[in-house]
Amino acid sequence: FLLLNSASGKEVSSEKAKKAGLHFLYLRSHFAPGRIKIWQKAKLKEPTIYYDLPGNKTTYCFEVEKKEKSLGYIMVSSHKEASSIQEFSLLPPPHQRYLTDCKDDLQKYLLSHKIKGDLEEPTFLYICPGIYFFKFSLSDNSGRRVLFVEMRSNTVIPQLKIFSYPGSGREDQSWNILEKPIFFLKSDYSSLTNFRSLPFFISSHPTSAAMILNYWNLRRADEPEKAFIGEIANYIATCGCGKKEEVLELAKGIKSFSALRGYQLKIKEYCKESTFKRERITFAEFKEEIEKKRPLLLCLTAAGNSSRNLSSAKRAPFITCVPALGYLIDKTGRYLIVQEESFMPASPISFYNWNNIANNFILITLQKPERIK
Repeated sequence: FLLLNSASGKEVSSEKAKKAGLHFLYLRSHFAPGRIKIWQKAKLKEPTIYYDLPGNKTTYCFEVEKKEKSLGYIMVSSHKEASSIQEFSLLPPPHQRYLTDCKDDLQKYLLSHKIKGDLEEPTFLYICPGIYFFKFSLSDNSGRRVLFVEMRSNTVIPQLKIFSYPGSGREDQSWNILEKPIFFLKSDYSSLTNFRSLPFFISSHPTSAAMILNYWNLRRADEPEKAFIGEIANYIATCGCGKKEEVLELAKGIKSFSALRGYQLKIKEYCKESTFKRERITFAEFKEEIEKKRPLLLCLTAAGNSSRNLSSAKRAPFITCVPALGYLIDKTGRYLIVQEESFMPASPISFYNWNNIANNFILITLQKPERIK
């Protein structure tokens, strides 16, 4: 199980990170387009620190708060080789959203494997936007062992390995923007306004696929939402295809489901920085899809840069799948706007920095389905 080791370069203190976060908070709450008005006059709480596997700081997670109400979070990098703002969201921070469920599933895992001991409070691992882990230590008579739980899926992983890559050695220019207060900054923003959230059911990939197919009106008017998601899940489950490893075959499954409903669908898969040019997708191409009013599927895997082509990325350990329905560009970075889990009470929207997402993520483009004649 391979993960991206992202902590490298000159370390940023928590004070400097908070200063950058406050300047970004002002920027995002005041300047249209893409303004988050509810963040006006909000403040940042003291950070929660996320780490990489060896224990180096990767990210400061600042919760946004106003009148003692949580309004989201901003992830600020702990080192200057990475973009200053890793991601931000209107949801509670990941470690708050997932801790209770992950603890429950870990206890079930320990019980089923007859593992006894005292669990310590976890530390939080940040791999890249959208990929987070809890690191639990368990003490018993024989000593201490470490267990990892992937936050989104609650998957317990007994052991993690690291894939490292050399940093650029250059400071990311977005830090210069946030060194001082910002009084004006242009941004480029577009997001699908008629995209409807559906309840989280079974797992993230059928739920996310269902949201996009619902956007294209493939759900029947009298069809319950969960029934719609459940039927899609039958078509897009991972397929071993007679081999030992599982293969993430979302595109094939979505196409088959659409055909069953009487629609033909042009669909294509990309790997962000594949070694094969034909498989790559640029931010400009992503932006073009949004401008054509076509949401995309973003699939995150936990294999770092070790699987930088579509075939190996589809065989990597699967983390999550979310609809991508917009973009935001300013001098701090280029962000994908994604629809997160809809069971949360807050607005389930997050912004992922394109430069910081793992290079092997999969983007699936879908054109408007056409009736089969």
